[in-house]
Amino acid sequence: MVADYLIVGLLVFTNFLMFFCFVRMGQLLDLAIEELDAKIAEAIKELVQSGLGDFEPVNPIQMALANMLTQKIEQAPIAEVIARDPGGKFT
Repeated sequence: MVADYLIVGLLVFTNFLMFFCFVRMGQLLDLAIEELDAKIAEAIKELVQSGLGDFEPVNPIQMALANMLTQKIEQAPIAEVIARDPGGKFT
């Protein structure tokens, strides 16, 4: 009988201990996320203030392809709507 109470008491104690650990881990996780957010914000701020750096120049082949595609799009005919008869078929 005493052993049963002892086991139940230990189970209750471990449940409270686990609950306390989970709450504490949640608090530490919140703190770590806030700290990480502050560090990322500071890094972005420094990056923007110092300039974003040099960019790689545009590849001439990519530029030619982009120009060709934009010209092709500009020359594309405008689609026209095909009428349907009262039966729902295209005429």
